[in-house]
Amino acid sequence: MRGGPFKDMTLLYPHPKCKFGANDRVVEATYVKCHERPLTMEDTEGHSKDKTAWCLQCDNSPAVNKPMSVSLMISLTGDFTDSADSEPYRYYNNTRVYAIYPRYGPKDGGTVVQVWGDNFLNFDDNLRCNFGTKSVKAVFKSSSYLICKAPFSDNTNKPITFSVSLNKQQQSRDMIDYWFYQNPILAKLNPNYGPDDGGNEIILMGSNMHPFIDETIINNANDTFCIFSDLKVKTPARLINATKMACIAPATFDGISVTGVDFTLNN
Repeated sequence: MRGGPFKDMTLLYPHPKCKFGANDRVVEATYVKCHERPLTMEDTEGHSKDKTAWCLQCDNSPAVNKPMSVSLMISLTGDFTDSADSEPYRYYNNTRVYAIYPRYGPKDGGTVVQVWGDNFLNFDDNLRCNFGTKSVKAVFKSSSYLICKAPFSDNTNKPITFSVSLNKQQQSRDMIDYWFYQNPILAKLNPNYGPDDGGNEIILMGSNMHPFIDETIINNANDTFCIFSDLKVKTPARLINATKMACIAPATFDGISVTGVDFTLNN
């Protein structure tokens, strides 16, 4: 809590308190050194020398039996006779995450992850997706759906706990994992040519093409494609092993559909 004045008040008022709306929701508070202005979600706490102001830190907020907004008051005397104003504090239902897609992406990040759940609220920068210890901003779509971009990670081929937070403290507690993998490297095509009506099988050779060995945990076979960029088309790939996959070359002179509805002509 910023306001005060809190500086040099420890000896005069050693037992400050915070009240979350009602007299049965009063908790202890502590004088702490803090930054002069609130930190953004991307800022780090910094060093002690960077904390040039004094704040009041409330103990953990007490529980309530339903979502509500309350007036948060502070008192240096402890009896709230000195409380001149208050700030709104909102209690919300626990956030739940039911599913994410995809459940994996390259370690360099940038994968757009869709998230389905309950009780999402549009708290702007405070709405976060957490990939282990790394937090990124989420984009609110509805109370049950949001999207976010996976960050960079050095941890590959092992599960990373995924969660959603509305205040960068408490997180959803559902057992949802996300996996980072090494970027696939394409070194050679065999053959690298074929007829213009397509249909020939191409063997792709390289590395990191089958990152998940245990398919009972993660099976990305249905999400693996060969992309023919100039033709604006992708075809399903057949995984062979970690260094090989195969796909069927598309035609170049017929109409090509990516969506099943919209066609483009490529001559």
